[in-house]
Amino acid sequence: MYFQEKYTKFFLIIFFFSSINLDANISASCDFNSSDFLEELSKLKNIQKIEINIQKNKKWTKNLMKATLNDGPIFPEYKKKFDAEIKTYYQFGSCVHNGRVRLHGDWKDHIDFIEGGKFVQSLDVSLSNGSIANFVKFKLLIPETRNGKNEIILTHLLRSLDFIAPRTSFVEVAVNGVATNMLIQEKDEKELLEGMRLKEGPLFEGDESFLFRNYRDFRHYDLIDISLSKMTNKQWAQSSFEAARISLKAFSLLQKVYLNYVAALPDNDLYLKWDLLAAKNTNAISKWAHYEILLFAAQASHALLPHNRKFYFNVFNSSFEPIYWDGEPRSLTGEWIRIKPEYKFYTILEEHHFDELIKMIDLIDEEQFILSLDEEKIIDIKATKRIFHDLSAKIKILKHEFLLHKSIEISKKHNIKSNFYETFKDKLISLFPSSIILEIEEDKSNEFHAVKCVIETNFCRKEPISYQEIGEILETKSLNTDHSKPLVLALPKKQFVTSDHQEKLFLNENIKIQSSQDAIISFNDESKKLDIQLSSQDSWAMIYDSNLDNININFSTNFKKKDYLTQSNSRINPRGLSGCLSIYNSNFNETVITANNSFHRCEDTVNIVNSNGTISSMEVNGSFADALDIDFSNIYINLLTISKAENDCVDFSKGNYSLDTVFLTNCGDKAISIGEQSEFSANFVNVERSKIGFASKDSSISSINQSVIQSTETCVDAYQKKQEFFGSVISFNKLQCDTLLIRSDPNSRVVFNEL
Repeated sequence: MYFQEKYTKFFLIIFFFSSINLDANISASCDFNSSDFLEELSKLKNIQKIEINIQKNKKWTKNLMKATLNDGPIFPEYKKKFDAEIKTYYQFGSCVHNGRVRLHGDWKDHIDFIEGGKFVQSLDVSLSNGSIANFVKFKLLIPETRNGKNEIILTHLLRSLDFIAPRTSFVEVAVNGVATNMLIQEKDEKELLEGMRLKEGPLFEGDESFLFRNYRDFRHYDLIDISLSKMTNKQWAQSSFEAARISLKAFSLLQKVYLNYVAALPDNDLYLKWDLLAAKNTNAISKWAHYEILLFAAQASHALLPHNRKFYFNVFNSSFEPIYWDGEPRSLTGEWIRIKPEYKFYTILEEHHFDELIKMIDLIDEEQFILSLDEEKIIDIKATKRIFHDLSAKIKILKHEFLLHKSIEISKKHNIKSNFYETFKDKLISLFPSSIILEIEEDKSNEFHAVKCVIETNFCRKEPISYQEIGEILETKSLNTDHSKPLVLALPKKQFVTSDHQEKLFLNENIKIQSSQDAIISFNDESKKLDIQLSSQDSWAMIYDSNLDNININFSTNFKKKDYLTQSNSRINPRGLSGCLSIYNSNFNETVITANNSFHRCEDTVNIVNSNGTISSMEVNGSFADALDIDFSNIYINLLTISKAENDCVDFSKGNYSLDTVFLTNCGDKAISIGEQSEFSANFVNVERSKIGFASKDSSISSINQSVIQSTETCVDAYQKKQEFFGSVISFNKLQCDTLLIRSDPNSRVVFNEL
């Protein structure tokens, strides 16, 4: 019996449960239903004004005056956080958020005066509830500190070329009644990664703790020789043992990069070794080359100063990607370049890197570039063409100078001191003889230990630490923040063993697979059948950068559930992957996937990430947790069949998904979970025995033609789960559900097209 035959009863149940999922700590207080304006709320251009009312205004003003009158930079002591109410205005209504604000910036250019002697200042804003254009944390910057319009265009250009860069726009802001025009820019948080279709992972930056007179009585750059890097999202490292291990690996690699850099000071002030950052991955090296050449051409090399740099560690290829920040682009037009590379350090730069970047810029559709800007009417087609032309011209100038340098210096080789680790220690002992070097190691029983050595005496002490402490150490690089005590610096182990894996290539390298050594992998060229079998609870396999046209993938495990010896709270395996089988950055066309008997400790039996195309048939039987998870993808599935998942049967996140026929049985929690701004459609869905039939959440929009749901506790649940998103909308043409329990929070809607 379809829904329209039970309309009255259904309506009462929907009304009764309408507020059951709303969490006041997640959603902002808006005078409209956010599910009615999901697209508008995600765009910066729709913000009319932001009002910030700081509760302790007198203390705020006093703190601001002290920061202004004090000689030198803006010291950390003046960056105290103040409680504030933040109100955002749109054409269709307004939202009120609770949050905290503080002064932002190293120098006094982030504090200014307007007419009447009133203060304006750059701010760091953190929202306690709700989001603004999906930002939970963001900066409000005096435009001149980032060269305003240039910063907006450059960040958008970088994003168009698939570099991680924060969304940026002009916005009218009033702080305690003082109104001015500012730049709004998102911070390097997980929301930035999500917006760039990247999975959350370790984030790092150059450490400024010892710069700008931040440490004791030292002047601005006195301690640049010991200024390395640090982690900025310690909560990721603290989430599990495996996350802590991956964070340590990434930290060790990046510290080695910075140790190389400080060993070459003062001769080298910008270059960081791409081969180390890219883990010698050719594609990753090219990405670093394209990124840095573009910033030199855009006169935004301020972002290349090592203490200004930010990094994302991509667990899929175990390499770092740059995050653009604070480039101060002087001019995007003209052919003058103020700062150019010291080519003697760029030993792996190649001529083709310049040509590839020019081609990438040429392929950008100028009209689409303008339409997709977060800022309206900031640039027209004529100005866009000139910027692209002049950037390409400057790249050609840089290429010419590089080739000239290469022809002159071909017989010379620049060497950085090979004993950079000892060089760093020598510098440290000359500055702080009583300081302590902290190294972290892992023993054979998978326990972490901190080895603390007094650098002057080389006296060392070893003590166990928990994985929850790793993130704190990598962020503060210290076990204490008391400046009266000896300086403690975290350094990598001299030798860091990377995870052991095997590599398989098939079909003239059109299919690429990495896996644990014990995985059994075979491919039949004639039948195009790919068999992958995992042999233990720690086994894994990843198909990446592959063309899976008409490939039949058969995935299984050859151990039983009773052989599952240990429990884990980890969302990821030792390789950093959430899937027993992960498929990354690949294309499908009439692909068939079958996965059986996956009693494995990974979060997902199959995890598809950043992939596109058509899957003819997909079947997953027996999953220890989730059966199928698809993220950041554009996928059509003709037939999907899943049974016996101990958690969710299928999760869709941040992408576009279309399914024809779906059969889901014995789902431990949700049969279908749709979230994180996904657009989802299905022709027919049959669900038997699950807690929840459909879970629609977090700015997702779903449309189901026909669905039959049997033996479930809840038919449909629509709600906001994550702070950075909004409500959701899910609609049905026909729905047959034996429990008739429908739930939605006040910011979400369940719609029935036939009554």
